[in-house]
Amino acid sequence: GIDVHSDDNFNVRAKRIAITIILAFVLPALVLGVVYKKQFQRITDPTAMDMAQLARNLGGGKGFTTYFIRPLQITKSKDIARMPDMVNPPLYPSFLAVVMAKSPSDKKVAAASMFFFWLTILPLFALTRRLFNVRVAQLTILAYVFSVMMIRMAVTGLPVTMAAFLFTTMCLAMYHLAQETAVDEDTPISTSKVARFSAFSGALYALCYLTDYNLQLALLPVLLFIWYVAGRVRK
Repeated sequence: GIDVHSDDNFNVRAKRIAITIILAFVLPALVLGVVYKKQFQRITDPTAMDMAQLARNLGGGKGFTTYFIRPLQITKSKDIARMPDMVNPPLYPSFLAVVMAKSPSDKKVAAASMFFFWLTILPLFALTRRLFNVRVAQLTILAYVFSVMMIRMAVTGLPVTMAAFLFTTMCLAMYHLAQETAVDEDTPISTSKVARFSAFSGALYALCYLTDYNLQLALLPVLLFIWYVAGRVRK
């Protein structure tokens, strides 16, 4: 006979997959496309403009230098044409320098930020699905995609979306690290996996810091978490 329950389970899974694909790929593309077409003309945010000119200088072989002259910088260098930047984190401008290597433009700056806006959906969905369930993960993605603040930051070319992607991926790695050590007493802990996830989490935190210096505030919680997990391994 026909296995009705098997067909029902297949239909439910297929429906969930279809909804997830729409939320993760189709909907963000539509939202970003509409907002970009209606609102974007050129980069106007001072931070995004600063990042873009740093990227152009990097791509032009001038090093990590800036034309945004700040009073404190004059004490370090008298050459205004090659003033080293000591304020902005280097990772996002370095990524922009690669993106704009052949033809710098404001559109490419916005496209880079929108790319990370979309990329954040993947670890965000994976993390919330593991912490809760598929339905909660789908609702989380829906809330994220229609977040006015995140959309504005993506379209204006800000590095916040890169920081969000790296930080969310770090949280996902830390979740897996916790799962590797939360085993039964009869099950041996894989120290190699714990070491890999610990190193991966640490590397991601370093990249977060190199994207946004404000994320130094997360250093203590991350260190405490890894110290706590290391205590589980020692036991």
